[in-house]
Amino acid sequence: MPVEAWVVQSPGGVETMEWRHYSDLIPKGHEVLVRHTVVGVSYIDVFHRNGVYPAPKPLVPGTEATGIVEAVGPNVKGFKEGDRIVYATLPVGSYGTKRLIHERYLIKIPDYLDDEPVAACFLRGLTAHYLLTRLVLIMPGSIVLVHAAAGGLGQILCQWASAGGAMVIGTVGSDHKIAHAKKAGCHAVINYTKYPRFSEIVMGITKGEGVKVVYDGVGKATFYESLKCLSSLGLMASIGEPSGLIDNFEVAHLAARSLFLSRPTVYMYKADRNELVLSASEVFTRMEQGIIRPHIHQILPIAQVAKAHKDLEARKVIGQQVLKVS
Repeated sequence: MPVEAWVVQSPGGVETMEWRHYSDLIPKGHEVLVRHTVVGVSYIDVFHRNGVYPAPKPLVPGTEATGIVEAVGPNVKGFKEGDRIVYATLPVGSYGTKRLIHERYLIKIPDYLDDEPVAACFLRGLTAHYLLTRLVLIMPGSIVLVHAAAGGLGQILCQWASAGGAMVIGTVGSDHKIAHAKKAGCHAVINYTKYPRFSEIVMGITKGEGVKVVYDGVGKATFYESLKCLSSLGLMASIGEPSGLIDNFEVAHLAARSLFLSRPTVYMYKADRNELVLSASEVFTRMEQGIIRPHIHQILPIAQVAKAHKDLEARKVIGQQVLKVS
């Protein structure tokens, strides 16, 4: 059966993605041939498409998917034909019907979980895991600020942190997203477009103390105001820049209150196989317990990937969206 995939020939808009046909793939060594069932969509894909994240072209975008093992290379020990799997990793290549991928990136999906919620949650669940337990340990009573709290990652961060006893302050970009952020566990929600000096509200909520951590997945529009929200010795975690990259940042901004700044990525934190397996188990457990509750904004056929990207760039997506592969 031939392989079909979306291919980006050069950086640009959604029109740069073309549906291409290839001959079938044969796994070698530790490679596994995966037939995709559901593909996740994130802003990482947009940045690979438009060139914000440079990558050799042509490329097949996408870093996350669920699927079924169709064949394995001669050195593969942990997987067999028919296994249900999920992955969330670089290199890119999930925007297609099939792909070859090294077995070290694959995780078996428990029988009690369906493909759609796993595809929607896995990358974001792994991200929330390292942000809350590895980058810094969020304890009961910790106060954190989560930007884009109604988004795919934001909702999972809020759900996980609040379930662990943290006080979560969320921000959103429009009023109609406030209810979704509150449902995800936010103690208070601020529309940062309506209140650009949102640090004043945060300081009011925290009685002048500030927050232990800011998780900023917005970027340029919120970055400098977010620094004002931190308590002394607080941590600014810059985890995404859909509103624009941070430029001309002066490290001296951190000095007055001995602040910390990190630009972490899930791919580095989960590069170790043992860590990936452990993290995946914790994500699946929290999904089973109902702590992580995916809000799937829309399920589109993979043929409508352009709509998925346009909706993401227009900030229309609440929660997650996925592409179904027939």
